[in-house]
Order: sequence, then C-alpha cells, then structure tokens
Amino acid sequence: MELFINESSLHGQYNDNNQFFKAFKIFLSSLNKISEIKNHKEIFKSDYFFYFSGIEGIFLESLIKSNPALNQTFAQNLQLLNPKSWQKNQIHIGDCSYEFNKENFVGTTVAEISERSLVTKDFFGFLLNFSESKFGSNDNINVLKNREEKIFIDSVVSSEDIENWLINRGFIIPAEIYDENSRNPPTDYQTVLKDNLIFEKTNYPKNNGRTVYRKKDSSELWVVDSASKHAGSKAHIEVFDEGTRKHLGTSLYNVVKLNTDFKVDNRKIDLG
Repeated sequence: MELFINESSLHGQYNDNNQFFKAFKIFLSSLNKISEIKNHKEIFKSDYFFYFSGIEGIFLESLIKSNPALNQTFAQNLQLLNPKSWQKNQIHIGDCSYEFNKENFVGTTVAEISERSLVTKDFFGFLLNFSESKFGSNDNINVLKNREEKIFIDSVVSSEDIENWLINRGFIIPAEIYDENSRNPPTDYQTVLKDNLIFEKTNYPKNNGRTVYRKKDSSELWVVDSASKHAGSKAHIEVFDEGTRKHLGTSLYNVVKLNTDFKVDNRKIDLG
C-alpha cells in the first residue's frame, strides 16, 4: 500500500497555537497508527511539507519546534515511518490539471496520488489530511484530471479513519471484543455505537478524531472518549445535548445507559 501525507491540508486553517496543537495531536495519533500497520507499506511526503502553514504566516516547521515535547514525538514517528519523497519518482504530469473543488493541485501530493491511482493496477493507498482542512472529513475525495477524468481518492484524518480503511479494504479483521487491558480507546466497532438500530453517524466534525453519533429518536450525541488515560477499564462514551451542545454525562462503552454522575458543567462539544 502507498500512503501519502497531504501537505495541502495545511492552509492556515487554525486560528492559534491551541487549535493547531489539538489538530497536530490527532495527526500524530494517525502517524502512530500507520506505524502499527503490519502489511507492506510505503509512506510518501512532499519535499515542501514543512513549508506549509497551519497558522497563517507561520511555517509548520517553526510551529512544531515551538513545542519541544510534540516535536520530539513527531521526530520519533517520522523516524519509524521513514517517509520518502515522491518527487524523486514523480509520476503525475506537470502540464495536466488535478482539481478538487475547482482548485488545481498540480505539483502537490494530491496530484501525485491521483495519477498513481490511475496508472497502478490494484492501487491501495490513502491521503492523510490534517483535520478541519479544505478536504473535509469524508472517506474519499473526487479529483478531476484535466476537467474531464474523475479520480476517487481514499482520504483519512484520524487513527479511527485508518482503522476503518484497513477493515474495509480487507487488510485486518476487526476484534469485536475490546481488550480492557489495552492502552488505546476502543474503536466504534467495539462499542455500542456499532448498533445502527440505536445510533446513526452524523456529519459533524470529528471530536478529537472520533466520529460523533446521534442516538436515534433523541437529541443526544455520543462520541468515544479518545484520551489514552481513559482507555482500558476506564473506556467510556461522552454524551452531549445536540441543541445546547452541553455535556450530559457518560456511558460505559458496552452499555447504552447515560450516567449523569460524571456530567461536567460548562463543558460543550464543538460542532463547527
């Protein structure tokens, strides 16, 4: 499989350091998830990756270095993944256009993965995006080559997205039973959220990298707590009111029962 880090998903969409580093932690968890993939994989990035901007006017490289702890974690992840420069073996054609939402991405990773998916038989790969980007949070994007040829590219943002991609593409068989000794929070598939008779996915932005669900016939929004400190036997689901966005409490990951004892006053969910 060929996995591409999308530098174009950094375009000054974050207002401040807090917002950027929140998104960067989601990105780091995705890199860590990629490092755990046991199948043969190649990781690619652009030579210009570090010169794109999460906050307007500040290069990614400068932003990362302003947080030594995250910078060290990021460096360790990159060392594990050892991403290659796709420019060294560029396939896409500079004279062509590769448009997404009427913006031409020729010369970028978007164009490269698009062309490779066209010319490679049985291509398996995805585009890793930063959150809250112009590429959205859908599981694929539609790139138009020379304004006539449609190319559908798989795209991911979070570690949950990567897990779902691996399952949907048949690379892994999901464990239905959650290991309460795990240091990672459960996947949605390992919780009550998998029951589509009770819950439905929403189109709201992901909450700390996790999909927001609506409990049917109610105004409750349910989302798995993604914090590693709440993994294992502490794994649970956060519940919010869709109208007020206020926190209502929690539920254990394996039961549909709201516990208001853990309600946090003045806490709200960001729905964009």
